[in-house]
Amino acid sequence: TWFTLAKDRAAWKAADQPADDTVRLIAPLDNLLFNRDRFAQLFGFTYKFEAYTPVRQRRFYFAMPILWRDDVVGLIDGKRENGKWLVTGLDLHKPVEADALRAGLHRFARIAGAEKVATGRKIEAKWNTALSGKVEA
Repeated sequence: TWFTLAKDRAAWKAADQPADDTVRLIAPLDNLLFNRDRFAQLFGFTYKFEAYTPVRQRRFYFAMPILWRDDVVGLIDGKRENGKWLVTGLDLHKPVEADALRAGLHRFARIAGAEKVATGRKIEAKWNTALSGKVEA
């Protein structure tokens, strides 16, 4: 229980809201993931880089954690192919707003030099519609 002065309530409520609503995709070789133990302590999420795992034993190849607000909400896998970013896997552990995920994915695709985002056949139809399309500037 917290007790506050009436004049401070607005500041407390503002501090309680997430400061950033941007989705960020963290590449597997990013410094944030370099120390996997620290990443697990910060976000309560154990990340495994599966590129060197035998094909039959892995779920993803180059999966990237999806950060939204102050939490890891899932993993996304993809590759650049013929000028487009192809999402080959999506595993969400927690809810994320579709518009926020689309904006984060399109920003990542633009940085990768892709002009379009497409989804593979393993992606749920609702996410296919939400994520696919021309990369927004």
